[in-house]
Amino acid sequence: MAVNVKKIKGSGLYLLKQEAENKKHSSPVSDLLVGRFLGAGAKALKIGGQPITEEVFRRLNDGRSPDGATNLVRNAGSPTRCRGWMVAVAPHKSVSDLLMVYPPEEWRGVIRCHQLATRAALRCMEVFCGIGRRGAGGPTEERSGLVTAVATHLANDRGEPHIHDHIHIFNVVHHPSDNTFGALKSKNLYPLDLVIDAVYQKELSTLLRERLAVVTTRDRFATRVVGVPDAVMRATSTRSADIAGQAGPAAGRSAKLAQLVSEMTRGRRRYPTVAQLNESWAALADALQFTPEQVVTRAAKPLSRDEVEPVAARAVRAAADRLAGESGTFTRWDLLARAVVGTIGKAIPYE
Repeated sequence: MAVNVKKIKGSGLYLLKQEAENKKHSSPVSDLLVGRFLGAGAKALKIGGQPITEEVFRRLNDGRSPDGATNLVRNAGSPTRCRGWMVAVAPHKSVSDLLMVYPPEEWRGVIRCHQLATRAALRCMEVFCGIGRRGAGGPTEERSGLVTAVATHLANDRGEPHIHDHIHIFNVVHHPSDNTFGALKSKNLYPLDLVIDAVYQKELSTLLRERLAVVTTRDRFATRVVGVPDAVMRATSTRSADIAGQAGPAAGRSAKLAQLVSEMTRGRRRYPTVAQLNESWAALADALQFTPEQVVTRAAKPLSRDEVEPVAARAVRAAADRLAGESGTFTRWDLLARAVVGTIGKAIPYE
């Protein structure tokens, strides 16, 4: 599964450390690696689309407005309040491994496909998981806008190709009914992670085929790029291998166990530059005899993003329109979300 949801334990500011390193060393993809505030709630706070800054990040973590002048929730500043949730979104290893055989100037297409698919997943979260709590103890539920900070990283802790987005969901939402703010009711984040992942995978498949003209196929639940050798993916997945080895046969059946072992096998965070990554990955590709000619591409000219709107985005928007007039409980959201995924699955065939 490409989407993983967990409650934030610390501040989440490690998102900014890689960005600080990127600012010191310019690269052809520097602009794509700038983290930004996204979501309807962020837009209501007048920070939507703006680069992440530490000051604003800390204030939102504390439940305060971006300028720090207003408390957005009842327990703003409390050391015991839940600051939010982290959603990690990553493609199949074959997608990340494309960076090994392309120069940084051509990384943009791969990274952008992933980022746009992540935006589709974020829209899905907004529709199905954007539930605000109102009243003492939060007994009343209301559709609300999320406030998130999204940052793209290109490698894992071991410096292996691993494109992934961190979506920091602040425990602050915008109530559009009266333009106020409150806390997020997170009950739909966990049961709907598979739904969010399905939207991401279908959108990613469409974008890879349209923008890069690569051939994709299904590998269990993920979108795989045809032509990337298994040996290459094994060589760039040593962390995953260690996690599976430590967890044993139960690794695929217990999310809590997988998360625990993941934390145990995580090394010290490193923040390499794009130039350093390119140098080490190109050398590894040469050693593995992995070339761009091995990646299977379509003979036909790919369709542009302007010509074909991804079905995933349309389906999510249609679901949002259906829910626009609803209020009260959200017991039907799970069923509706699964219906949307069914529609997406039928509309976008895998090659």
